[in-house]
Formats: sequence, structure tokens, C-alpha cells
Amino acid sequence: MKEKDIVRDDIFSYNSALITDGLFFLSFLDAVREGDGDRIMKQDNYMLTYCRADHKHSTKYALECLYQLFLVFAFLSLRDSDRFTWNRSVNNSGIIGKNIPLDLDVEHSNNYLKQAMKNLGPNLTEKAVSRICKSESGVRKIIQSMDGTLKQAHYSGKHSLSSTEADFKGLLKSLIEQNAMEKIPQRVYSHYSHFEVNAFNNLDTSAMYNWINEHKKNISIGIRAR
Repeated sequence: MKEKDIVRDDIFSYNSALITDGLFFLSFLDAVREGDGDRIMKQDNYMLTYCRADHKHSTKYALECLYQLFLVFAFLSLRDSDRFTWNRSVNNSGIIGKNIPLDLDVEHSNNYLKQAMKNLGPNLTEKAVSRICKSESGVRKIIQSMDGTLKQAHYSGKHSLSSTEADFKGLLKSLIEQNAMEKIPQRVYSHYSHFEVNAFNNLDTSAMYNWINEHKKNISIGIRAR
């Protein structure tokens, strides 16, 4: 057996870690869809430690989580903190569970404006663009109302995905045939040798504490890392 090969009797622990990470991500997406500001902030708190454990690969994400916590618990007034917490998503359809992140809504707006400006052709002027931008909200509501009256399908803007059912069935069949989810003594998973079972195993809490204090000092003197 090569030195890099590791006997993974704890493959169930690895699978459990994957499931836990997957559920965390799904919970975060669900919090956004439901517009649950408190749950989003709790997820950001957890994400901060998760990204810190990933070290340099997720530094900018850890910083973003930290700055959001600074805003909610330190910099903003109680009123603005509450607004920031609960103004993280928008529901344009009026259907429960259909909220989308604000930045995604901005992207949709940008795409609408770009298409409108493209349709101007040679008539593109600063005045025309300004008129389109100011009337965007009203025009989009009118278009959506007309689409509803005419029963015209309204596309969400999501990319269409090809079916993965055949691939999924093939993978599932292979896993069953190989008894991949059963404990088999001395079975070697060489491809998993560099995978960390516990995502927080490399988290240095002391270093994280010093890192937070360093950014607190930087913020107090007007320095923000990006």
C-alpha cells in the first residue's frame, strides 16, 4: 500500500460531514427564499467560522461575513440594524417562499435595462436612457400584468438545465454494486486521502480571535480590508 493511501473505516463520518455541509447550504438558500433575516444572520455567523477554517481559499468571504456582523451588532442603530437584517431579499411575485437576493434582483434589473437600450438602436441617447431607467419599475409591472392577462408564460431568467437523471441512475447503480456505503475492513479510498472529514478541524480559534480584533481596530480608524 502506498503511503498516501489511507484506510477509510470512517467513511461514514466523511459522508455525514458532506450531508451536514449540504444541509447547511440548503438551509441558507431556504432562509433567503423565505426572507428570514434572523436565520440569514445566524447562517452568516456559522459561515464566518466555516470560511476561516478554509484559510486563504475563502478569506474574502470570511471578511464579508465579519463586516456584516459588525454592521448589525456594532455600527448601525437599532432601527438600521433591523432594516439591514430584514432587507436582504425581495419578493417580486407575491408568492410565499419566492424571495430572491437583492443583488440578483439588481442583475435582473440590469439585464432589463440593457435589453431596452439595445432596442433603441441608433436612437440611443442620454435622455432616452434616463427615461428608461426612471420608468423601469412601472413599465415592468405593466408588462407583467399584460402577460398575466394574455396568459403569456413569464420566464424566471434561470438557465435551462439538461436532464441528469441518466447520469444519476448510473452513479447510483455503481455505488450499490460496489457497496460503497458499507463498512468493509481494509478497504482503501485513495482518492479521499486528502479530504478533511471535519470542516472545522483546521480552525485555530485563537488566531481567529486575534483576526477579529485586528479588523475591529482597523475599522475604528477607517481601514477596511477588501
